[in-house]
Amino acid sequence: MKLDSYTLSVLKNFSSINPSLLVKPGNVLATINASRSIYARVTLPIEFPSRFAVHDLSKFISALSLFDGPELTITDKSVLISDSTGRKVNYFHSAENTIKDHPPEKEVVMPAIEVSFKLLDKVLKDVIKAAYVLGLSNITITGDGTDLIIGAEEIKKGSEQNSSNTYSVRIGPTDKTFKAVFKADIISKVLAGDYDVAISKQAARFSDSNKEYFVAVEATSAF
Repeated sequence: MKLDSYTLSVLKNFSSINPSLLVKPGNVLATINASRSIYARVTLPIEFPSRFAVHDLSKFISALSLFDGPELTITDKSVLISDSTGRKVNYFHSAENTIKDHPPEKEVVMPAIEVSFKLLDKVLKDVIKAAYVLGLSNITITGDGTDLIIGAEEIKKGSEQNSSNTYSVRIGPTDKTFKAVFKADIISKVLAGDYDVAISKQAARFSDSNKEYFVAVEATSAF
């Protein structure tokens, strides 16, 4: 089967979440990080014919980068990577027990949703960029009863005063009052795209027609 550029981008994205990957038969890939603060599930334009494990996903991606338009032939022991020039790499599967963090087998179900809205790709990219430029650890989504705002700030625990720089942008109206707090480095792992966002007291779901990311809500949130 021919590996398309979109599937390659998903593999690169998944390598930032978990260094390993268990591939199952079909056109869906899923992964989760060690702290279980982000879970990703993506439907691909290609189908994998069989199950195999990759312990070092970054190394596997590097092997794929040796080829333009790589073809994959999956056997019970390895993935044969080749192209029209006759070059080949035989990349052996890993034992599944070397992958410590497996995504859940059952479909993830959102708890009771507090608020939902559309989030455009540019807005998400801008707030992630602002968090890194300003050295801020958190991305927040806030409702003040009138406006829905996404921002970047440094959330202090307990009674510590927050005196850091902040960034914010209005993304729509709301009659809800809440503040959902996320780690900026976790939100930054969500692939580019326009998303339907649903927030519960435990997690936020970023979804479109073929992608779902579930991101844990921090304990400093307020609903």
